[in-house]
Order: sequence, then structure tokens, then C-alpha cells
Amino acid sequence: MSDVFDGVWEMNRDVSTRYDPATGGQVPETIERQVIRLKHEGDVQHYEVDVTEDGVTLHMGYSAPFGDPEWVPYTVYAVEGESDLSVGQVTAHVLQVKVDDRTHYRVVRSMDGSAQYVMERRLADDQQSYVAYIMAADGTLSIAKVFERQAGEPTMRYV
Repeated sequence: MSDVFDGVWEMNRDVSTRYDPATGGQVPETIERQVIRLKHEGDVQHYEVDVTEDGVTLHMGYSAPFGDPEWVPYTVYAVEGESDLSVGQVTAHVLQVKVDDRTHYRVVRSMDGSAQYVMERRLADDQQSYVAYIMAADGTLSIAKVFERQAGEPTMRYV
């Protein structure tokens, strides 16, 4: 592996949360399953995610160099089930920042160019899990997810 984040990561639903505007607090994550594959080549991070919710699985991702000021597309690669999203659709644009070996940031803007969110990805000391915190443009902590390392090397299917 070329980077400590390289690998396959699955969300632990038991400890992952999202913001609920009705209660103003964190509630259990509703996504049924989320699997992330990360692979690095030099300063470029290849990111693929499979998200299953309400019986629909989206396969999305991007390849982004760390520290590059050029926004890259966050693209839908495949859709299983009925969705408003379509293959090839760009849903947002991202920038990546690597602070240190265990800390990455993703800055995301909407298709209209407005700020969408900032995500911190922080690897645990034992490198077997990481926490992803997403802060919405208004400063709300909208997501706090824990991902656990899965066995095997990441097989990138789209990027």
C-alpha cells in the first residue's frame, strides 16, 4: 500500500450519525450500507463509494490531487434501482487537502458554485478505522460516520 488510507472501508451503522433538523441533534445514520475504496498514486487520491439507501445503490467517485486548486467532478458511475441521478452525472466538485498522513480534508461545492460542505477524514492510531465529519456550509455538523477497514486491497472499478 502506498498510503495509510489505501483500502476498503465500510461504514459502521451502529455508531454513525447524521443531523436531524426536526430535533436539532444527531440521530442514527439511515443509509443502509456505505463502502469506500481509497487508493493513492503519488499526490492523487482515487475515491469510489457505493451507497445503498431505500433499496437504491449509487456508485460514485472522483480522482483528485491533494493541494491542487483545480476543482474535480464528483461523478455518478452506476445506479442500481430507481434514482433521480443518472450515470455520468456530476453531482458536485471537490478539492482535496492532505494535512498529515492521518488527516485529509475534502472541500465540496455545489453545481451552482456555492459552498456545500467540508469533510474531515481522520484515521485512528491503529489504522483500522477512521471518522468522517461533515460540516455543512452553515456550520452544522451534518454527519459523523465511522468507517472500518475491510480485508483486501481496493479494486478500483471506475476511476
